Amino acid sequence: MGLIKENGELESTGGRKAKALSIEPDFRMAAGLDITKNHIGLVLTNLTGEILRYERIYYPF
Repeated sequence: MGLIKENGELESTGGRKAKALSIEPDFRMAAGLDITKNHIGLVLTNLTGEILRYERIYYPF
């Protein structure tokens, strides 16, 4: 499905070498919304938590 990717092989302590795996950060994204009495905050992140976009709109209640 593309969620996991191989990053190579690790050193072996006997037997076959272990494979290094990691999450594909841009496979999915998460959006967050924060509404307060003074502003609205919007954030978009990837699966590793890296902020791709953040915007704060000042909008008094």
